[in-house]
Amino acid sequence: MEVEAEKYEVEIQRDPVTGRVVCEIWKHPDDRQPMTIGGWTGLPIGNAREHRLDGPAAMRWDPTTGVAVSEAWYFRGRRHREDGPALVKRDPNTGRVVSSSWYVNGNLIPKAQRPKMRGRIQPKPVSVGLR
Repeated sequence: MEVEAEKYEVEIQRDPVTGRVVCEIWKHPDDRQPMTIGGWTGLPIGNAREHRLDGPAAMRWDPTTGVAVSEAWYFRGRRHREDGPALVKRDPNTGRVVSSSWYVNGNLIPKAQRPKMRGRIQPKPVSVGLR
C-alpha cells in the first residue's frame, strides 16, 4: 500500500541585516477548519495550523549567533510530542537548553508524569537546511 506524503506550507523569515533564517513555521494546509459564509461552505485561505510529523513545527534562531533559540513541536495546532519535550528554549550564545516543557495534545505534562529517562536531556537542535 502506498502512503501519501504529508504536504506542508512553510513560512520562512530572514533577518534583514544578516540574511540568516530567524524563523520557520510549518503548517498543514489541509488542516484548516471549514467555515460557512453567506450560505457558501469551504476552507479559508490561510489560517492553517502549526503541524509537522517529523520535526518541530516552529523554529527560531538568534540573528547574530545563528543558534536555534527555540523549537516547538505541534500536531494539528496543539503542542504535542510523545518522545521528548514539545517546547525547548536555548541560550542564544551557548546553545545550552535553558528550559523544556512536555506537552501531549496541547496539555502540559507535569514533571512527575513524564517518562523516566536516563541522564539529562539536551535535545539537539534540528536543522532543515533552508539557510
